[in-house]
Amino acid sequence: MPVKKPALTPLNVLKGVALALGISGAIYALVNIGKPPPPPDVSSVGGFSEDEIAKSPPSNITEQEALRRANMLYTAMRGFGTNEMTIYKALMTVNKAGLMLIFNQFGSRRGQNLYQWFMDDLGYKELAVVSEIWKKQGINVPF
Repeated sequence: MPVKKPALTPLNVLKGVALALGISGAIYALVNIGKPPPPPDVSSVGGFSEDEIAKSPPSNITEQEALRRANMLYTAMRGFGTNEMTIYKALMTVNKAGLMLIFNQFGSRRGQNLYQWFMDDLGYKELAVVSEIWKKQGINVPF
């Protein structure tokens, strides 16, 4: 008795693509789980100058804490999906100078600065929340 092959329909092709993407996504996640984020390239970011930061009230976080939060942001946005709550938690309690430090510590990752990561990963509503956090501290953001 011959085996009947499924018809090559657009729906069957779409199912095959979805299955392949699901498998490759799972492999990507397994390979990248637990890997530390790459070190930021702060040379190409622009960022906030030491003078700008010094003109603000003192930061309520250290540079080490700013780097930890920058890494939290990167981890929340890299790969598939975005953890918006982690983004909000990383930014909410930080003052103006602290936000500037986080931005600078984030640097350039995969060719993009923190603002570019936000614009690529967040939807309209989430961008509005993040924008409001920065604006409350007197920092105008490009989104």
